[in-house]
Amino acid sequence: MSEHEKYEELAAGYVLGALDEHDRHRFEFHLAGGCEQCETSLREARQVTDGLGFALKPMAPRKEVRAKLFDRIRLDDQAAEVTEPSEPSRRGLWAPLALAASLLLVVGLSYQVYSLYQNIETERMSRREAEKKVAQLQESFNALVAPQTRTITLAGQGQASGAQAKAFIDPAQRRIFLYVYNLPPTPPGKTYQLWLIVEGTPVSAGIFEVNPDGSARFDAQRLQPFEGPITVAVTVEPAGGVPQPTGPMVLSGT
Repeated sequence: MSEHEKYEELAAGYVLGALDEHDRHRFEFHLAGGCEQCETSLREARQVTDGLGFALKPMAPRKEVRAKLFDRIRLDDQAAEVTEPSEPSRRGLWAPLALAASLLLVVGLSYQVYSLYQNIETERMSRREAEKKVAQLQESFNALVAPQTRTITLAGQGQASGAQAKAFIDPAQRRIFLYVYNLPPTPPGKTYQLWLIVEGTPVSAGIFEVNPDGSARFDAQRLQPFEGPITVAVTVEPAGGVPQPTGPMVLSGT
């Protein structure tokens, strides 16, 4: 190996900060002489090391991997205190790069395994959510087509005159499905409250909010037993609801 080739190899160790004081001064003195080849080698080494940090997404190593790495560093420091080579060797200079590449490989494989696990879990969750939604839709469909189910059309009132709604009431199951359309969102601190008015007495069936497009699906269960004519109404009430209606009525139907 020529003297100049030795200086070119020093470029990698210089960028990584792996040179001892003697070799660092030798390399800097050589660069000061205007060697274009070594300046090129130095730029290429910096490009490699700068790219290592962006090769993978940040990910914390496992505790056991981190512990082994620090143990390795301590052993290397102890060995360096015992013997310091006077002349840099090809193996010694490229060892830091090899270690960095090995660490990147370990982190990369760990990240791929983690991503695969996350994808599997996401797929499982999506499947469970889909099955749950299908079961809910089937339950709703069965209630809507049941012989005892009553259908009431609600019309918009006041400032919500453009709103519409359908209420499907199952007295046997003490349940009501409400489908709302074109109902404006409530102001801050307010909510919509559903009422069943039986013989002039309003009974709360719960509170709900609408989507940005003014639609809503509300399922009220375990209602109080009721018979006879029913009026279904929706009012605007303080957040959390109230025992008896106090705000303006926005939907109503009998």
